[in-house]
Amino acid sequence: FRASKYLNSISGLAFDGIGNTEIQWETTRRFNAGLETNLFNNRLNLSFNYFNSTTSDLLTNQTLNILTGLKTNWANGGELKNEGFDAAFNVKVLALKDWQWQVGASVGHYKNEITDLPVNLEGKREIMTELYGATVLTKIGESSNVFYGYETQGVFSTTEEAEAAGLYFLGENGTTKHFFGAGDMHFVDQNGDHEINEKDRVIIGNPNPDFYGNIHSSLTWKHLTLDVRFNYSLGNDVYNYMRSQLEGGNRFMNQTTAMVNRWQMEGQQTNMPRATFQDPMGNS
Repeated sequence: FRASKYLNSISGLAFDGIGNTEIQWETTRRFNAGLETNLFNNRLNLSFNYFNSTTSDLLTNQTLNILTGLKTNWANGGELKNEGFDAAFNVKVLALKDWQWQVGASVGHYKNEITDLPVNLEGKREIMTELYGATVLTKIGESSNVFYGYETQGVFSTTEEAEAAGLYFLGENGTTKHFFGAGDMHFVDQNGDHEINEKDRVIIGNPNPDFYGNIHSSLTWKHLTLDVRFNYSLGNDVYNYMRSQLEGGNRFMNQTTAMVNRWQMEGQQTNMPRATFQDPMGNS
């Protein structure tokens, strides 16, 4: 017996990108209108601004034909509208020789909407991006970068409850039915065909806030100043990737104490599905 030495690495060239000589800068047309006033001998400042903008020639990854050997390349294709307002006030609470104190706050709101996108290979004007197990959707008529996935109605408490729903998904061979049972998530069957698949996915979250702004204060004594500022954002949804890992119950890794409430027996009422290695039913 004589050991043979095999070639385990080679050098070569790969076609990894394609240029676009027609690409150009995005263009934004914006309208602003505002009011500002100072009252009580400049002790109170009030301001209000309204904006409306349209961004065209969005830089997007357009889908290429399979014959090119590449999936996408950068191009101008798409349009986005933004509309909103912000309001603010600032009050001089103290205006003495050695002491000055100002406090203020602001609030803002905006709404954006995708109004145009290039057509993908499926004939749809939308872009889906997979990030850390989450699906981010950009679609005409919706806000940019919304979360896309499955709605749920809790966890099946009993086998009888699961059988009554009759929900399943098809295996990799496309024919074997895998039925959801007790302890599995009760996914919402949007089209009523009892099969849970991509057709049942809907928009489940929006990362854009309902309101945002700040609260600030500035206190001055002689030549010393203390500035404090708090920024806030309300109403925006966040994808908790860390929780998906530490409460998934599908791997041999440390989990949080939330897993104590996982489903473990018939009739148990809980919102935490059973723990199953590698999560074959997609519960996590």
